[in-house]
Parts: sequence; structure tokens; C-alpha cells
Amino acid sequence: MDDDPISIESLVAFAAGEMDQSDAHSIEARISVAPELASRVQEIRQVLNAMQRDDTRVPRSVTIRRAIALFTEREKLVPSAWLNPAFRAVAELIFDSRRTPAIAGFRGGSLGYHQSYRAGASVIDLQIAAPTDPEAPIWKVRGQVESSESTEPGTALLSETQNNRVVAQAVPDEAGCFTLCASAGQYDLVIGIGVQSIVVPHLQLE
Repeated sequence: MDDDPISIESLVAFAAGEMDQSDAHSIEARISVAPELASRVQEIRQVLNAMQRDDTRVPRSVTIRRAIALFTEREKLVPSAWLNPAFRAVAELIFDSRRTPAIAGFRGGSLGYHQSYRAGASVIDLQIAAPTDPEAPIWKVRGQVESSESTEPGTALLSETQNNRVVAQAVPDEAGCFTLCASAGQYDLVIGIGVQSIVVPHLQLE
């Protein structure tokens, strides 16, 4: 029905050009007669464009606020299967540059601190950078998953420790690298591999 509200997921898919042609035409027709929807799509496109730019450039604080509002609206929880102890491996901290000298030549090389974790055949390297702009207090977590097994990680999630609410997610690239951004707080880093997961617990960003 034309009176049915358009979900935020559909608006994001439309703005990103990830919707099939028939559905896109349907939403475009509704947007053409609804200025508030057109404005919403434009706002989403501005956020997506800012996220796709060179991440060495800090976006304007207003853009960050829009992104936080947008993705809060798309609230998700960690999949229940990944929380099942039978399919969940808790990673063990094996290196923390705050306690020992940093490894020279660590991926990225920017300011921050480094941590490494191990879970079974997998090693997770993290580079955690503190906010550099007081108007944009966003932490950045760059990671890489390496494993002696052939299975590749499917998704990396940053979820609030208290309630498992997902605040950021990314799909690792072919090298297992990913980047997640969040405000200060305590999080669990959850890396999904099929129905199984690796959890880096109580990651403190502060």
C-alpha cells in the first residue's frame, strides 16, 4: 500500500543505489510527492558520501551527529546464535602496547594503542585510535583477523557490553581488515564466521 511507511532500511538502500529497479521506481514515485522523504534521502546520501571519503579526513561534527542519529534509528542486536556458548569463542589478550613497547611497523602506524587477541586458530590485531577532534568524540577501531583455517570472517560487530546493541559493523576485506567507529564506552567486538563467533570482550574505549 502507498500509505505504508517506508522503513529506514529501504531509504538507505535507495539512497545507496542498492535497491532493485522496480522497488527503486516505487520509492522514487513516493518521494516525488513527499518533500519530507526527499529531504530524508538527501540527508542519508550526505552521510553515506562522508563515510566513503578518505578516512584520514575528519568529517564535520554535524555529519557525525547525522550518522549517529541515522544508525541509532537502524538499531540492531547481535544475532542470538553468536551469543550461544556452544558457537562462541572468547578471545584471549596476548599483546597490549600500553604495557609493552609497540611493534614497529604495525598496520596503519597512526597514533593510538595496539592489542592482539587469540581464539583457537585465529588472531585478531586491533589498532585503537582516540578522538582527535573535541567536537567529534569518535573512537576508531581498525582490526585484522588472521586464521590458519580456510573460513573467512563474514562480519565484525561492535556491540554494547550491557545490552548487545550493535553500534557499528563492517565486512572484513580479503585481507581480513575492517574499521569500526564508536563513541566512548565499553563494547564487545564480535566477529561472525557463519553461525559461529569470536568475541573480544569488554573493549574499553575511553
